[in-house]
Formats: sequence, C-alpha cells, structure tokens
Amino acid sequence: MSEVIQGAESLYLVIGGELQDFTGQKFANAEKMEFVGIFADYEKAKKAWRSRALETVDNALQRYCIIGLNSALERAQKF
Repeated sequence: MSEVIQGAESLYLVIGGELQDFTGQKFANAEKMEFVGIFADYEKAKKAWRSRALETVDNALQRYCIIGLNSALERAQKF
C-alpha cells in the first residue's frame, strides 16, 4: 500500500457488479454497478463487502471489491 497522507484518515470504497465472464475482471455494465459505501476503516469496509458478497453467493458472476482511496487522494493532491 502506498504511503498515507499525513493526518488524513484512511478511506475505503466498496463496490460491486456482475462480471462479463468467469475468466476476467471486467464488469458487464459499469452503469449498473452497485455502490455499497465509503468506510473510514478497513474492517468496516470488509464487513460490508462480506455481507453483500454472501447475499449474492448464488450469482457466480457477481463480484464485490474493496478499493483503498488514499492513493487516489494522494495523486489528486499533486495536481
């Protein structure tokens, strides 16, 4: 993980959607992706991710992921 901005809180985004196929990581329709939430710590993000993943376990193409936002915030501050 990249260096965290000093004094900044850690933020994590949880999103999900249906994949195009089993072999890739490309979502079938970006407009239909689900925004689960933004969380201030990894454990809360993981709890939300696990909850949504378990609710959709019957759909093999449905995937949820946790994205750390700090590196994106660091890059944005450079501009």
